[in-house]
Amino acid sequence: MGSQVEADVAEYRKDEDFDPGHGPNGTVAPLTTAPPAVLTLPAIFPDQVEVEVREKRAGRQLVGVTELVSPGNKDRAVERVSFVAKCVAYLRRGIGVVIVDVLTERHANLHNDLLAALGPASTPKMADAPTYAAGYRPVHHRASRANEIEVWPFPALIGQPIPAVPLGLGGGPTILLDLEGTYTNAIRGVGG
Repeated sequence: MGSQVEADVAEYRKDEDFDPGHGPNGTVAPLTTAPPAVLTLPAIFPDQVEVEVREKRAGRQLVGVTELVSPGNKDRAVERVSFVAKCVAYLRRGIGVVIVDVLTERHANLHNDLLAALGPASTPKMADAPTYAAGYRPVHHRASRANEIEVWPFPALIGQPIPAVPLGLGGGPTILLDLEGTYTNAIRGVGG
């Protein structure tokens, strides 16, 4: 993966005045409680015993990432493995992830590849949907000391609105990403 991992869309939280409201390019709706997860996987969150050299932007910490799947992510096996490894790295650091795959020309399912990397072979996979959106939220239960990753997979049917997907922000709330609203606003903004 090289020396740097980069997200397509990332959510940062400023520690002192976190307000996940909405902005000019789309909306997010904070959830008072997350919807029941469709699937829960056992997880291992390694201790933070490492040295990291990174840019810290105005006291902000990376808490959520949205990955927009590109044709290159699905082109060859090595790219698919790299994409999945990047998502696993985020989740193991406690960073929430959303994958949006609306490509119709390549049919690899990176969500199923990610589930295979995270869980046992018996983990239920998504039906072979060519397009989908999925959210992943790392959760640490202090009382039981158990780690889990909550998963919300949604097929994105061609000709139908892109589903709204929960994004669990590391150590914070879960927000609902209005992907269809954001897409519609972006198209309007470019005169589409």
